[in-house]
Amino acid sequence: MNAAIIIVYFVFMLAMGLAMRRFNNVPSDYFRAGGAAPWWLCGTSALMSSFSAWSFTGAAGRIYEDGFLPLTLYAANVVSFFICWLWFAARFRQMRVITYVDAIVRRYGAATGRFYVWVQLMFGVLSGAIMLNGLAIFLSAAFGQPMWATVIIVGAAVTVTAMIGGSWAVLAGDFIQMLIVVAISATTFVLVLMHDRIGGIGGLLARLPDRFFHPAQSIAPPVLCLWMFALLINQIIAMNNLGEASTRFLTAGDSRAARRAALIPAFGLLVGPLVWAAPALAAVILAPDLGALFPSMPRPSETAYVATARLVLPAGFMGLLVCAMFSATMSSMDAALNRAAGILVMNIYAPLRKLGAGDASLVRAGKITTALLGAVTTAGGLFISQWRTMGLFDLVIRLTAIVVLPLAVPLFFGLWLRPLPRGIAMLSAAAGIATSLLVLFGLPPAAVGAALGLAREFKPQEWTDASYAITVFATVFVSSSVMLLGWWRQRRLKRGEPGADAFFEDVRTPVTAAPAAGAAGARVIGNCTILYGAFILILAAVPNTPAGHVCYLACAALIITVGWLVRRPAGKRGGT
Repeated sequence: MNAAIIIVYFVFMLAMGLAMRRFNNVPSDYFRAGGAAPWWLCGTSALMSSFSAWSFTGAAGRIYEDGFLPLTLYAANVVSFFICWLWFAARFRQMRVITYVDAIVRRYGAATGRFYVWVQLMFGVLSGAIMLNGLAIFLSAAFGQPMWATVIIVGAAVTVTAMIGGSWAVLAGDFIQMLIVVAISATTFVLVLMHDRIGGIGGLLARLPDRFFHPAQSIAPPVLCLWMFALLINQIIAMNNLGEASTRFLTAGDSRAARRAALIPAFGLLVGPLVWAAPALAAVILAPDLGALFPSMPRPSETAYVATARLVLPAGFMGLLVCAMFSATMSSMDAALNRAAGILVMNIYAPLRKLGAGDASLVRAGKITTALLGAVTTAGGLFISQWRTMGLFDLVIRLTAIVVLPLAVPLFFGLWLRPLPRGIAMLSAAAGIATSLLVLFGLPPAAVGAALGLAREFKPQEWTDASYAITVFATVFVSSSVMLLGWWRQRRLKRGEPGADAFFEDVRTPVTAAPAAGAAGARVIGNCTILYGAFILILAAVPNTPAGHVCYLACAALIITVGWLVRRPAGKRGGT
């Protein structure tokens, strides 16, 4: 039954990609939904692209080991999205570009744009490979499937979906996948709390180890404070810059829609992680020896969520849970593939061929590029599954500090600091990357421990957290200093920045909606949502326990109701 549910899910996602093909008439449609997406669609996509199966493997593993401390990352994301809602989201949409590299070119020049294309393309492939690896861990634990097979199958499915339907398919998939994740993870949360060995939220908290409530017992207080503050700084900059972070809002129908969209991930990440954390915390009680349950897994703690889910979910629900994990990973990967393909086609291929933005051949080029990038990402996932030694949680945040943060700092300043000399963004990013690598390979633990007042050696996890925090602070300081020195020099020499005047004029000017055109896409998405809800409703008729029938009916009711609500005409196409 589980296998049948997963097969139906894949067929459904491919069919939905085909259904969205008719909205891809020009490159703007294929790469950013024509700037016509309703606010709720744009917002749910932003939420889904903010996490993947990593949240249920890497993050769950760290929660299983350290309790509530890893939730700091999600709290930092909440703060970041609220800041985005206050100031950045509308301005991202007002940049009036198809890809974020277009914005970088308008702000900093073509040379800087090319620099960001290649550097972020390499990191995009790597991050996609890590997402695949997280999902492979989940499926390997849930069904005993080899990780290499999972990586290949999921990589192929994500690639085909993104290739066929473009940005509209990505948005539609993100919306339905969000509903699946919400329905299944909420069901798992409720069933975990109802377990007789848990006894509700009070019972769960009472049975957890005392160190979960006092993280300073296992991590030195100076390291703990530095780590938490570094996470906050890192996420604010990484999620509020005119680079890849802006792509979440380029699809919005107008400025108001972009701003409203930012509230969905802000509130979603305020509640969601608490729901996802409960099964991982319950595994401490229900499955205290994960190594014995999953002896073939290199880091058994990353199977905490799966171990609990297998104990509490009714028949067939593991298949739906796997679909939810596919959803969480696919939502991040297909969006990343679509963005990367858009950059290569619109910012590399089109200028070389001297093609205009309306050339229909660019859509075909985008599909071919998506397929190639998907193949490379899948190969990267296979490599990481064989050679990874660091936990997924630490691996993700460490890579963010080393690569994403140095690239994001100059793009964070780019929306409000001027005048700046051309080339300053490349210099700032290069200085930041060099600093992060220097800290990574040259930081002496003994000297750091002495500076923090530790009278002992670092524990392994302490050193991981301390080196991450120092990397963040050093990178932000160096990259920001380069930007501020460039700004000070321009002002001292009384040099303006005439090349960016048009860009800032657009950023200041709100995008107002033209006659609705995104409503057709919303209707198709609503119909697809109702169709998948009907499939879950059919599963309620399969022989099961009374609780199992109720779970299927509740999930089906939620998905069908939301699908019916979004079928109404909604969404407007922005002006440019």
